[in-house]
Amino acid sequence: HRDRIARIGLGVILNLAKERDVPQLAQSVSGILEHMFKHTEETCFHLISDGGLDAILYWCRWTDPVVLRHCAMALANCAMYGGQANQRLMIEKRAAEWLFPLVFSKDDELIRLHACLAITVLATNKEIEKEVERSGTLALVEPFIASLDPEQFACEMLDSSDNSQGRTAEDLQRLVPLLDSSRMEAQCIAAFYLCTEAAIKTRQRKTQIFSEIGATQSLKRIVCYSTSSTTSSLAKRVLRMVGEEVPRRILPTVPNWKSCEVQTWLQQIGFNKYCQRFLDHQVDGDILLRLTEQELQEDLGMDSSITRKRFFRELTELKTFANYSTCDRSNLADWLGGIDPKFRQYTYNLLTCGINRNFLHRVTEQQLQEDCHIHTGFHRVRILTAARETLHSPITLQTTSNGTDVFISYRRSTGSQLA
Repeated sequence: HRDRIARIGLGVILNLAKERDVPQLAQSVSGILEHMFKHTEETCFHLISDGGLDAILYWCRWTDPVVLRHCAMALANCAMYGGQANQRLMIEKRAAEWLFPLVFSKDDELIRLHACLAITVLATNKEIEKEVERSGTLALVEPFIASLDPEQFACEMLDSSDNSQGRTAEDLQRLVPLLDSSRMEAQCIAAFYLCTEAAIKTRQRKTQIFSEIGATQSLKRIVCYSTSSTTSSLAKRVLRMVGEEVPRRILPTVPNWKSCEVQTWLQQIGFNKYCQRFLDHQVDGDILLRLTEQELQEDLGMDSSITRKRFFRELTELKTFANYSTCDRSNLADWLGGIDPKFRQYTYNLLTCGINRNFLHRVTEQQLQEDCHIHTGFHRVRILTAARETLHSPITLQTTSNGTDVFISYRRSTGSQLA
């Protein structure tokens, strides 16, 4: 009935939300708001602008587990369904800070789980990522997920009247971008939710939904490349439950690969047809990272331009996740990733030209294009701009503040965690 409420009843709900100190009313209104934040981006905007989000954040300080669960789910729904503009409004209203105590809720792990989902989704918005990180809540996500059993959660959801059928395909589709995110926390919590849903969908014999929404390929990618044992383990469990083949983990030190490791990678990405050609030419990790389209076509026999595009898409991903520590003393890879996670793909191009972080500000755009084969002009500009900003950025000195000192006391039972 969300459409009907949005059309004729939203004003009534928002008026009721102004009566914030009536416990029974708070339970009902917070539950309605939770569902309305899933409606549309426009509805989310009205709820935020007209006091609905303010009411939810006010109730976050309560101890009533029913209200807190509605609050956590409302914030998760707003983050998931509200779009980037509404996510910015959430940050302006300090939603990230109010999610922090929800993650510490001892009464209900579902409260903690939905609070973790909300903060993680907000962090995937690059425009507000830094502000979300400053709240401190993100650091709590992976340890919490590691402590949970997804199949136990699935049983609890099956027993719940709200979630007995699990999530719809549309809901699950919204988790796939989290799997593909560069943020470890996003991959981790999305893998957990999908693991829970896989347990439910297996009982319903609806496991094909994971292929239909494109989740299986993303899960396989996580198994191959993720450095998080928690995330990788969850992804493997999902794949096994839905009857998909579980790939082997790719060794991250790609520059040191021998020919046999290149063969394994080719098989996992579905390029078995070209294994013998790569073996005949003794393509190792170093050569693989420096392959050009011309070499791929003329020497390795990959004639179809579409096939070459598919291959380079996989190779770009490999370059992005590779560990270059054996040849990257200046930590250029992580610096490039700090500009944009996908810029890690250029690490080996720069290193093989003898370029490190200390020398990068002297490089010209033409050299990046011709010598380092960075073909996208905007990427070259961003890299050079960042290098020169790093060179000229002033050193910030800590100065003595004349402000008031504030001392906070925590109760003994949970004080260390809150502090």
